[in-house]
Amino acid sequence: MDSPLLEHRTCRTCPGLIAGADPHCLCFRCLGMDHAEDGLGQSPACNACRMIPRLSRRHRGDHFRVKFGPQVEVEDQDLEVVEMDELDDEV
Repeated sequence: MDSPLLEHRTCRTCPGLIAGADPHCLCFRCLGMDHAEDGLGQSPACNACRMIPRLSRRHRGDHFRVKFGPQVEVEDQDLEVVEMDELDDEV
């Protein structure tokens, strides 16, 4: 029999999954970034967040930013090409 901590359930508003130990009724995406950031404080407004240890809430916030945060486009940088012969001359 699987541990309840390893089980998942479906979010109420979308097909997203919620970990069995998570007391929320909505998934990360549906809760949103503001909710994830509020959960980082000493005493979050959400009752479900208050039930989660602070370190776990911090990990959840980091996970949310990586998975659902705004995608930052990195501009390609022009790199200088140096021939190996030029490097040998300098040594």
